[in-house]
Amino acid sequence: MSARAADPRDPHRIRLLHGGQEFFPALVVAMDRARSEVRLETYIFD
Repeated sequence: MSARAADPRDPHRIRLLHGGQEFFPALVVAMDRARSEVRLETYIFD
């Protein structure tokens, strides 16, 4: 696998999720619906 930056012009949707209660159910749905890949980026504030 190779890492590549997401192209903002791609026709993909972006959804910001706050906390695990929003994130994990949405991740499962995205994986179930994916045809080829799920792109994921996270940042943890401490």
